[in-house]
Amino acid sequence: MSSEQTRRLYEGALTSFGKIAEKSVNEASNNSRKPTFQQFQGFLARNAFRVTVETATAADVGEFIVGDWIPSHIAGCRTKLPQTRKSIPSISAVTHVVKDLAKSYALLGYEGRSNPAKAEVVELFRVGYEKMLHEQGVKVKRAKVFTEEKLDGLLAHIAQLIRASRLGLARCVLLTDQAAVLYLWESLARGKECGQLQRQQVKLGEQAAYSGWSKTVRQESSARIRLAAPIPEGRLAFVESAVQLLHGMEEGSFPVGEDGFLFRAINRSRTGFVNEPMSSDTLRKRLQKDAGLFEGVIVHSFKRSAVKHAAVNLNYNVTELMDLGLNL
Repeated sequence: MSSEQTRRLYEGALTSFGKIAEKSVNEASNNSRKPTFQQFQGFLARNAFRVTVETATAADVGEFIVGDWIPSHIAGCRTKLPQTRKSIPSISAVTHVVKDLAKSYALLGYEGRSNPAKAEVVELFRVGYEKMLHEQGVKVKRAKVFTEEKLDGLLAHIAQLIRASRLGLARCVLLTDQAAVLYLWESLARGKECGQLQRQQVKLGEQAAYSGWSKTVRQESSARIRLAAPIPEGRLAFVESAVQLLHGMEEGSFPVGEDGFLFRAINRSRTGFVNEPMSSDTLRKRLQKDAGLFEGVIVHSFKRSAVKHAAVNLNYNVTELMDLGLNL
C-alpha cells in the first residue's frame, strides 16, 4: 500500500471513528461543544506564536476563556454584578465552556494530563471564578421546590386556557404545555430529556416511557420510566394529556407521527411546529410565557419537587429513588 493510499485510509477511518465517538455525546451538548471548539481554533489561528490545537497548553485554554470567550459572550449574559449591574458570564457558563473544550480534546484522543482543558490550573480557575463571583455578591440561583398545591394550580390554569381556546396552533401549544408539565413531574426527567421524547417511546397502554439510549440499553426493565395511572376524579395523568395532545395535533393539522417528537417548538413564522427536539431553554420560555409558570420556579424545579414528593408522600426509599435515577 502506497503512502497516499495509507493516508486516505487513515483519514477515512478517523472520520468514521470520530462520528461514531460523537454519538456518545448528546445532541444538545454537541450543539454547544462544536461552536466553542471552533471559536478556540479561530483564536489559536490568530496567535502570532503559531500555537495549534495539537500544541496548545493549559495557558492557551486560560487565555482563550479570559481574553476571547468571555469578552465575546458577555453582552448576552443574564448574570449581573450587584454593585455595577454589569453583565458577566455565570458560573455554569464558564463551567460549560471548560467542559466543551475538555470533551472536544477527549474526542480527539487527548487523555488525562495530555488534555489541556483538564489541567489542574484550569480547574482551579473555574473554582476561583466561582469564588470571585461570590465575593462580588453574585448569588447562585437554584431551582426552587414547589408544592403539589402549586402544581395543581398550574395545571388548573393551563386547563382553563385550553377550555377557552379554539382549534388551531394556540390550542396545540397549550396542550403541549400541559403534557410537558405532567411528564416532567411523573418521569423525574430534566428539561432536555423531556424535549427529546418521541411519540414511539411512549407506551400509553403500558403507562410507561422508554426515552432513548444511555449507558444502559433503554429497553431493559431497569430503564422503564413508570408513568401515573389515570385516576377517576383525580389529577390528570400524563398518558391522558398525551392522548389529548395527539388528538389536538391531528385536529389542528399538525400530526406528530410515530417517530415525531412529542414536544415541539413553534417554527419561526409561527405557522406550525418544527419536528426536532425542543431545547430545555425553549421549554422554560414556553412554560413561563404560555403556562404562567410561578415566579422563581424553573424547569428543573419539577425534578426536585417530584423527587421530594416521591420520598415524602409516596414513601420511596433511597434505593427506589436511585432506581428511578437510572432513567434520567
